[in-house]
Order: sequence, then C-alpha cells, then structure tokens
Amino acid sequence: MVRLALILAAPLCFLAGCGRSDDDSGGGSGPSPARLVVGSWLEETGLLVLPRRGGRAEVRAVADPERVVWTGARRLPTPESVHPFDARSIVVLTPGGEAYRYVPSDDVSEALGRVGTDLEWSAFGGSGTFWNRDAIVVVHEGGVRSYEPARPVMWASPASEGTVVALVAGEDGPLLWLLESEEEPIALRPLAVMPPGLVTGWGRSALFRSSDGREIISVQLPELEVERRFEFRKPVTAFAVSASSHELYVALAGGRVLAVARVGNGRRELARLEADVTELRAGVYGQQLLAFDGAVAYRISLVGDSPVRLEVDWRSDLPLGLPSGDVLASRGDTLLLTRFVAEGSVARVEPIEGPPGAWWLAVQWDPAAPVRLARGDAGVREAGETGDTAGSVAVESNETGQEGELAEVEVPAADSLGFAFAAPAAGYYAVAVASRTPAGVIELVGTLARSGYPTAIQRRRDDGGQMWYRALVGPYPARLGADAAARQLRRERSLDAWVTELTAGIEEDF
Repeated sequence: MVRLALILAAPLCFLAGCGRSDDDSGGGSGPSPARLVVGSWLEETGLLVLPRRGGRAEVRAVADPERVVWTGARRLPTPESVHPFDARSIVVLTPGGEAYRYVPSDDVSEALGRVGTDLEWSAFGGSGTFWNRDAIVVVHEGGVRSYEPARPVMWASPASEGTVVALVAGEDGPLLWLLESEEEPIALRPLAVMPPGLVTGWGRSALFRSSDGREIISVQLPELEVERRFEFRKPVTAFAVSASSHELYVALAGGRVLAVARVGNGRRELARLEADVTELRAGVYGQQLLAFDGAVAYRISLVGDSPVRLEVDWRSDLPLGLPSGDVLASRGDTLLLTRFVAEGSVARVEPIEGPPGAWWLAVQWDPAAPVRLARGDAGVREAGETGDTAGSVAVESNETGQEGELAEVEVPAADSLGFAFAAPAAGYYAVAVASRTPAGVIELVGTLARSGYPTAIQRRRDDGGQMWYRALVGPYPARLGADAAARQLRRERSLDAWVTELTAGIEEDF
C-alpha cells in the first residue's frame, strides 16, 4: 500500500515579507537586488554561489567565475544540502528537513514543505524526488507529495507527465513501479537491474545497469517495456547521458570510457584511465566529461583529445565543466580554474577569487527587474527588454536578417524515414538547418531522428513572403538543453546550429 499526502506551498516568512527578522535585510515586498554589475552583455547562464552557512547568494559570470554580476538582497538560512531543480532554480534542504525553492533571478523563495532528512535526491524536467528506503517525496513548484511504499525503495525519480518511476525490492527481485497520484502503482514489472537509475529521453526512458553489470537496459516510460539493451564485455562501473539525451557515456571495469549512440549503438572510445571510474558527470554544455575513480578526477574530451588528470576535490557540485571547455573546481581552501587550449591540453591552472566552500551550480540567469547596463556600453539594451544581444533567443536572423511569423508545419509523413513528422510543440529548439526547399530538411531530420535526437520540422514565412523549412531538435523545457544540442550538432556534424524558442498556438496566414 502506498500512502499519499499533499502539502501545498506557502511563502517563507523570512523571505516573503510576512515579518522582519535579523536575517531579513531587504526592504519592500518585491525583488531588490543589492548589486548588479554587467558589461556589454548579460549571460543567460550564470554560476549561482550559495554560502554553506547561509547568507546572500551571488551569480557569477560563466566566462569569468571571479566576476560577480549580481548579489541578492536577502539573507538565506543555513542549508543542509542544495540541489539543482530546473534551469532557473534550486531546491534547498534545511537541517530541520524543510525544503524550499529559490529562484535567483527574482531573489525570492517559496516553502515546499517538510521532507525530512537522510534522503537521496534525483531530478528531472522541473521536478525532483527525495527518497530513502521507507519513503519517496516528490518536489514540484506547487509543493511536495509523499509516498510510503510497503516495499523498500532502492531508487526513485520523476518522469514525464507528473509520474514517478521507482525501483523497489520485491520478494523475487527488484520491481519497477510507475506511480501517479493514486495510492497504488499504475504499472509495475519485475526487472533484474541494479540501482541507481537515470531518467532520460525527455522523460520517456529510464536507464539501469543489469544485475550482472554487463548491460545498460533502457526501459520505455510509461509502458515499462524494455526497449533496448546495450551489451558490454566488461561490467559497467558508471554511466551518464549527454545533455541532448542521444548519447550514453559508459565507464567499464578496467578504466575504459566509451560514448555510445542510443540509436544505432555506434561506439567510440573516449579514454583509458588507470582505475575503475565510479562517477561520470557531463559538462554544462556537453563538450566534456568529468570522471572520478574514487581518488582522482579527470577531464575527458568528447572530441578525441587525451584525458587530463585534475588535482582537485570531487564534490556533488564541483568540479564543473564550463562552456569554454575550462574546469572550475576546488582543492582544500582554494578555488581553482583549469584552462585548456584548443587541443585539449592544459594551458594553466590558476587560483581564483571566490568562496571554495560554497555551493556552485549552473543556472539560467535573466533578472526579472530591468537594470541599466554600465556606462560606456553603447548600443546595448537594458536587461528585461527585447532586442538582439549575445545569447538572445527572441530574434531570428540567420535566414533573412528579419523577424517573421512562426508557424506549425504540415509536412506529409515520410514512411521511408521510419517516423512521422509532428507539429512543433512549445519550448526551446536547436535549429539544425533552414532551407527554402523541404527535401534536404526532411532527409536531415530523418538522419537526426535515427541517431536518437528528438526532431520536428517547422515552416516560417519571412517578411518577403518566402517560405523557409527548418530542421528542429527539441523541444527542451529550458534553454540549457537546446544550447547543449546545438553545440553537439556543431561539434559532431559541422552544422551551423542556433537556438530558438517557439510558442504553441501560432499559425501562419497563407
């Protein structure tokens, strides 16, 4: 029997203005950043720095982690643990077991409810789960809901459409459960696998190691059907997935690290390390992989460069692979930035100014309140305004230099490609190519789909009345995913991909 409880969110008094305390130094009820320093650009991705003893959060520039671009006005309580929640926010667990969601771009927080302590964490698609042997607590924007399964919990994670997938101990071996809001699982199946799992494929797949460790088993959600098995000669010691979800990174006993295409099973060797890898972590935008063997950390290139040994500490947040290819990490009481040259070799390792003991997490950074840029930066906009700036997704200029209306596409299904086209849903997309004729776009979309990318086709009429066809990869709920897919398309397929955001319900007048 699974018991379900729902706790609705309520504002945290110490942050929402329902009383003053010594820790609340902000005035007024709305966001009031204490400091914002920007140049001629404002990056959409920033490094959130959260003090381990509580206090004011900072956002630092990804391109320059020493540069503070924003400091929060309000003091945050001492966190027990900090977890990425979605692209723009984090979940913080206090020592007393209370969870709250913090959104740095607004400098606001909301209580999610009590979840307890001594819990593991996993997240996917804007939801998260705290879990231990006896309970599963689902965290979402509206609050938390709790399950107390009758069987011991081995692993749990959010999946698509508000469901939760969990691996529990059965009498004859592990059972895979799919939970919704009911008291009983809506689906279950025996599955000879080991925890932990990994939800990927845009919430439609869960990956596990087989019980003997020599396979990665992909399970389709919500059907709980085994859709694919990846076999290896040696046991898998760790695995991860690319930000675009179409490639697996697998570490095998003996220190060998592979990249495996989820569709087609194509494989390439990334590294041969000295010992078995116990953890793998993808970089912020997917250009690199970080590995840990229990004693030593490594930076592994995804483009064939030799692996680099990093003399740093391995933590839940650091080391962090930055979009530049550099690595941010800590060693003892020192914050370090390891810079790399184009060939993948180390250019230099330098200590930088910043709190090494704080939590460092990558978040999307787009302050809600307009702020004026620094003087002397001619031709730039205020944050919060629409305009064409570095990193902007509002302006589409790769085809004609003009903005045009966006439209859903109605292209006949191409049976020879093995899939049917669907009109693009709302979300962020990587645009792989744009053409005035559909044939090449259809062919490319088929190739990308067979390689495991989520694909769609969009047609768009420019201001001159010309029709354009676009090959899209996505949708992604946040820009980070589309950015990663675009970078992967540029690196692996030499496509001049860029990022766009589509809104549902827009139709074109023919």
